[in-house]
Amino acid sequence: MKKYDFLIICCLLIQNIQLSCGSSAQHSLKFYEKNQEWKKAADYLERQKRIQPRNPDIYFWLGSVYLKLGTFDQAYQNFRKSLRLSSKHEKEIQNLLEAAFREQIRKADNVRGEAKLIYLRNAVILQPQNAKGNLYYGTELLRAGKPQQSIAYLELAVKKLPKNIQAHVHLAEAYFKTKNFDLSKKHLIEAFKLEPSNSNAHRTAGLLFLSQGRRKDAISHFEKSLSGKWDEALAIFALKLCMEEQEYAKAKSIAVRLCQQNPKNLSYVEALVDVLFKLREYANALPYIEKLLQIQPENMTYLQQKAIALYWLGDEREYQKIVQKLNRGQKLEK
Repeated sequence: MKKYDFLIICCLLIQNIQLSCGSSAQHSLKFYEKNQEWKKAADYLERQKRIQPRNPDIYFWLGSVYLKLGTFDQAYQNFRKSLRLSSKHEKEIQNLLEAAFREQIRKADNVRGEAKLIYLRNAVILQPQNAKGNLYYGTELLRAGKPQQSIAYLELAVKKLPKNIQAHVHLAEAYFKTKNFDLSKKHLIEAFKLEPSNSNAHRTAGLLFLSQGRRKDAISHFEKSLSGKWDEALAIFALKLCMEEQEYAKAKSIAVRLCQQNPKNLSYVEALVDVLFKLREYANALPYIEKLLQIQPENMTYLQQKAIALYWLGDEREYQKIVQKLNRGQKLEK
C-alpha cells in the first residue's frame, strides 16, 4: 500500500470515529437535558471536548449548557470556538445569545444596586460589542461610584453610537470624576452639539468650571441644569455658591424654588429670607418671616428679622413693639 493511500484511509477512520463520538455525545446530552442535569452535562461535554477538540458541535452544545447554568463567560467562549471551527451553528448561536442578552437586560430593569450590575455585566459578556449593553453597564458603574471602570464601556458605546447624547454625557462625567478634564470637556462639547439644553451635561460642565476656579461660569451652568431637571442637592450647592459670589438674584430664584418644592423645610425658608434681606426686599421677606414665627414664635433670630424688616418698611410702631419684647429694648442692627 502506498503511503498516500495509507494516509487517506487513516483520515477516513478518524472521521468515522469522530462522527460516532458526536452521535454518542448528542445522545448523552439528550439524557442529561431530559433530567435537567446541566452540571453533569457540562462535565461530560468538557471530557468530550478533550477527545474531539475540532468538533464544532461539542462547543455549541457546551455553550448551550453553560447558558443554562448561567456561566455566561464560558458559554460565550465555547460559542466563539464553535464559530471559529464552523459556521454550522451561526444562526442558532446568534439567537441564543440575543435571547439571553434580552433576559439579562429585563432582569436588570427590575432590580437595583449590585444585582443590577451583575445582570448588566452578564449582558455585556453575552454580547460584548452591543452598544446599548455597554452604555447601560457603563452608566450603572458610574452611578455605583466606579467611574474608572465605566470608561471602557462608555467609550465603546460612544464609538458605536456617536450621536447618542447620554453616551457622551456619562463619559464626560466619568472622565471628570477621574480628573481627566480635557477628555471630559471634549465629550461635553459633543453633548452640547447634540442637545444644548441637556441638564446632566450642564451639571457636569458646572462642576468642571468650578474645578478650574471659574465660579460664575459654574453658576450659569448649574442654573441651566436646574431649569431643565430639578435636583435638590445641586440646588442647595448652587444656592451656597451664589451667596458666596454675591449673585443674589440667582440665589433668590433657587431659594424660591426650594421653598416651593419642600415648603415644610424651615432651612429653605430661612435661606430665602437671608437672600431677600441681601436684596433689601423686606416686603417680600416679611411673609416668610411670619411663616417661621408661626412655627417658632419665640425664636430670637426670627423676631430680629421681623423688626429689621418693619424698620426698613417704615412701620415704626410695630418695630418698637418687637424691640421692647427683645431683651427690654435691646438695640438691633439695621
